[in-house]
Amino acid sequence: MHKPTDHFASQGTTNSPQNFEELHYRYSLDLMAIVGADGYFKKVNPAFESVLGFTPQEMYSRPVVSFLHPDDVTGTHKGIEVLALGQKRLDSRNRYLCKDGKYRWFSWNSNPIGADIYTIGRDITEQVEAEGKVRELNQQLEKHNRDLENRVSDRLAELRKVEAQVLQLQKMDAIGRLAGGVAHDFNNMLAAILMSCDLISADAGDPQAMLAHVKSIREVTERAALESLLQRVRVRRTRTGRNDMIGFIVFGLVVGVVARLIVPGRQELSILMTILLGVIGSVIGGVVANALGT
Repeated sequence: MHKPTDHFASQGTTNSPQNFEELHYRYSLDLMAIVGADGYFKKVNPAFESVLGFTPQEMYSRPVVSFLHPDDVTGTHKGIEVLALGQKRLDSRNRYLCKDGKYRWFSWNSNPIGADIYTIGRDITEQVEAEGKVRELNQQLEKHNRDLENRVSDRLAELRKVEAQVLQLQKMDAIGRLAGGVAHDFNNMLAAILMSCDLISADAGDPQAMLAHVKSIREVTERAALESLLQRVRVRRTRTGRNDMIGFIVFGLVVGVVARLIVPGRQELSILMTILLGVIGSVIGGVVANALGT
């Protein structure tokens, strides 16, 4: 089997460490260089010329920073300061100018030895470009996700708006049905009250008969007021607590006082006014309470 050492031997070389290092330096695909303390290349391997296009003489004639991309000069200077302290640097990245005017990315592993810096650079241009494409795709994906989230949010807002409109229509329908039922009950109560009022007018000269009719009115209105009160308590119990009950009691007291101020000398008419205003206020209050609570 043909061995590389045989080939090297045929070329007049020996299998010594020194010759191996020289061959590795000469034929390496990576860039290998020695940089002096003055900031100039002291030695570069042939890979510099094959990758960058500059001859060794051109590389030696210019400061190292003159080959760097302007955006990488500051970072490279900071790296050189670290090396000057005797510390190694691994995978430090920068861009080098090619003879055709383009820049290529390199990853450098550098080791300070004495006043010189021994460094090996690997061309990672394709890797960096691939990483850039991945970042670009990630940014596009994030933008797409944000747009999708915004569209979903807008759609949910529209659905909530429609839901609120439907709920409002249901409330209005319930209020309409409630108002119709209340109106029916209210008409029945008014019919009984009006009939009793007619009887009172017919028996105006008979106080006992008038009081009997007033008693009938009271019974009708008390029954209606009780039904309205129970309805209001059922509807509003979980929403306003005892506020409805307290308001109803206060309203009844105020109505009684107003009725007695309106007709101070006629007890039976004062009672009648209290009943009429009480039932009207109770029914109206019930409608409002149910409308607010629906």
